[in-house]
Amino acid sequence: MAITVRVRNFQSIEDATIVIDGFTVVTGPNNSGKTALMRAIRGLFSNARGSAFVRHGADFASVEMTFEDGSTVKWVKGKNRNDYTVNGVLLENVGHGAPDAVAALGVSPLKIGGTTLWPQAAPQFTGQVFLLDQSGAVVAEAVADVEKVGKLTKALKLSESEKRSVNADLKVRRGDEKTLSAEMDAFDGLDDAASLVAVVESLLANSESVALQADELEALKNRLGNYQVEVEELSGVHLIKCPSRENAKHCVAAQESLYDTERLRERLLKARGSVSDLSGIEDLDMGLESVDAVETKARKVSTALGYFSGVRDRLQKAVRSIVDLEALLATTAEELDGVRVTVQDALGDLGECPVCGVHTSGSHDHAEAT
Repeated sequence: MAITVRVRNFQSIEDATIVIDGFTVVTGPNNSGKTALMRAIRGLFSNARGSAFVRHGADFASVEMTFEDGSTVKWVKGKNRNDYTVNGVLLENVGHGAPDAVAALGVSPLKIGGTTLWPQAAPQFTGQVFLLDQSGAVVAEAVADVEKVGKLTKALKLSESEKRSVNADLKVRRGDEKTLSAEMDAFDGLDDAASLVAVVESLLANSESVALQADELEALKNRLGNYQVEVEELSGVHLIKCPSRENAKHCVAAQESLYDTERLRERLLKARGSVSDLSGIEDLDMGLESVDAVETKARKVSTALGYFSGVRDRLQKAVRSIVDLEALLATTAEELDGVRVTVQDALGDLGECPVCGVHTSGSHDHAEAT
């Protein structure tokens, strides 16, 4: 059963950590801290008295052990401090001897004939042989204590059983390790694949943006096509000017002519529809004109309308001129009548016409006298 031991500020040891796994031998040169390590371990389980073992310059020493089953114990000892922490439970200001919670961890000495033996941590030169360096009486008493020997034997058997169980579990775990290692090999290059996934996701986001832009461009393309069709339909319209007031009358006449032409166009479309409906009748001859003839007549009618529109404009001008001349003639007749009156008055005063010499006695019409 592996145990991790950490010792700090104990005699010459400032901070050291070792792992005890089964029968463990600590070796090293003289004055390297081997005995200090053993004393620190025994001090943990015996609550060593005093504080002379605290490293010079430190306030306290500490020994901490972690067992393979997860149990933990920590001993902190200084001039004015003596605390234990067992499995997370703090025991402050402990008196003499180790607390029962520490003894329950299963590490305790054997007391034989007034001698205290630590089989778990034997000191150098004196403890490594365990009982062989003791007197016969001590060995006899230890061997005679059947109960203690039985406990040791039972503990050894339990240790062996636990060891076999642990080895079996270790074998399974090592097999699992090999299996998992093989499975992990199948994931080699996964980091590169994850990077590629990130790149693909970025490209996908960009493609979605491009797709939206493509849809917008397609919509604009459709609108452009519609506009091009409209422009193509209006290709014959180059320039339209608003007429002036002087040409307003001509515009009215043109509108009337356009109206007539539109009516003719509607009639032409109806005629084309009728011809289309009768397209299957080949031998029937009812004297109907062909579409080309109708279109020719329509063009002639349109030309005639244009001509008659011009004639109508000239006629309207002539009518207006006649009206103006009639008004002028009426004014001139009135003025002429006034002149006649004046002449007659003058002839009456003279008694005879100075032109023809006829004697006048009132009215005189020179045309009649002539």
